[in-house]
Amino acid sequence: MAPAARILILLCFFSITSELSCRAFVLPDAPGFRETNDVSIVSSFVPVGQAAPAECKEQARIFVQLLASLPRPHSWHWVLICDGAGWRKFLELSGRAETENIIASTDLLGRTTYIEGAKLLTNRSLNPEPKKVVAHELAHIWLGINDEADAKKLTEFLVRGFPENAFVLEAGR
Repeated sequence: MAPAARILILLCFFSITSELSCRAFVLPDAPGFRETNDVSIVSSFVPVGQAAPAECKEQARIFVQLLASLPRPHSWHWVLICDGAGWRKFLELSGRAETENIIASTDLLGRTTYIEGAKLLTNRSLNPEPKKVVAHELAHIWLGINDEADAKKLTEFLVRGFPENAFVLEAGR
């Protein structure tokens, strides 16, 4: 079996001081390569074995649509925490304060991303647009780093296309 085709992208930005900063990453280019992501729904109000509430299902539907519209890594786990109590428990267990304004968190070593599902449905003026949240976590994944500044640059590319001050080299097709 032939290996999956991949696209190597080198994303470079010029800073205000005219320094060139580049990051290289690989995106999959074969439909089958992207099909091994799994999405779990977690709700603190639903006993094990019971169906997820309609609101959780709607959050999952929106999330899966967003994820399908973006380049995804091979074999990644996505956990959609669909209620505030569950998200607060996640923050506590991950050593963060409940007051921190965190909408998603990616564990690069564990190949898992946790997303506060309620933020996918709530007031867009108070929260970042959902696609930007998902793209930002994907940026961390593709770059393999926790650095927020670099992730924000790639997020912009994933959401809107190439920024004016970036150029891309494509290879490996």
